[in-house]
Amino acid sequence: MAASLPDWQKSLRYASTSTLFDTNHLEVVVNKPSLSCMSLVLASSVFVLPAASVMGAETQVEADGSGRSVFFSIPASGQYQFRTDINRGGAFRVARGSVGLGVRSDLTDDMTLTFRMNYNLDRYSFRDGGNFGDDPWDDIHTINFGAIFSAALDSDWTVFGGPMGQFSRESGASWEKSLIGGGFGGVSYKFDENLTIGGGMGVVTQLSDGPRLFPIVVLDWNLTDALRLTSTTAASAAGESGLELIYEVVEGIEVAAGTAMRYRRFRLDDSGAAPRGIGQDISTPLWARLTYHVNPGLSVNLFGGVALGGRMRLEDRDGNRLARESYDPAPFVGVSGSLRF
Repeated sequence: MAASLPDWQKSLRYASTSTLFDTNHLEVVVNKPSLSCMSLVLASSVFVLPAASVMGAETQVEADGSGRSVFFSIPASGQYQFRTDINRGGAFRVARGSVGLGVRSDLTDDMTLTFRMNYNLDRYSFRDGGNFGDDPWDDIHTINFGAIFSAALDSDWTVFGGPMGQFSRESGASWEKSLIGGGFGGVSYKFDENLTIGGGMGVVTQLSDGPRLFPIVVLDWNLTDALRLTSTTAASAAGESGLELIYEVVEGIEVAAGTAMRYRRFRLDDSGAAPRGIGQDISTPLWARLTYHVNPGLSVNLFGGVALGGRMRLEDRDGNRLARESYDPAPFVGVSGSLRF
């Protein structure tokens, strides 16, 4: 078992990966001396607030006694999903990239306000889309933005909430018709230094569909000094909500395995199989990752895995289904990093 973590690495325990803003991930943290970090998994959400938007550790390097109250983070990631076959004909591959900015302000010793924005590009390449047509969509641009306010009621209880919004569109599609938004709130309880559990609810609008409620689950469990089960870092590989089992190998290096839900729903352009329609891509990635903490403000991750249970859907502009197909397991590899200052 690895030895107890040094002080500099303890400050990174909950900022160990470059989290991404994506359509299923939200994290919250009140990173104060008497409070533990926590994350929220939007288990069945269809929206993503910037991954660590509520996670102080991602936005903040450990307080250095300088009296600073504003901190910044810049996460970035690149990922390649290899070509996979679509059932009943066709195949596709995806190249993904993301970059973001987070700004965290410690309003008081017990209250924190965080603003996050992130841009994602999903570049699809189809080889005969089968029932979806030859080229149902290509470059998908997604901008997530939001804010979260968190407050410690005492040394154990924390409440949180805030608004969120997202534009998700194919190149050439309407920005106005690609906007969704909503809000969320919840509470968490710190049982001891090793376990934090909580939950909440949120609601978000949908493209050409009614509003959807989603649950929020909070989990952060230190099983040993070197092993923990958490949702705070799951976005590093999938860019989504999920869980990771993480092992601290030696000082500055950790390995992890995790799973999540990946959800994409976006407005299409004026041409193609469904002019001004809706595209959707859902899968469940499984991954392993290796992380190197270069210093308290910089971390780099290598990861790889496979996306299981993939399903695609094509709808017209009113949300009526035109085609729906599943696809074979899709392997992927990627690299991500995060700069905090």
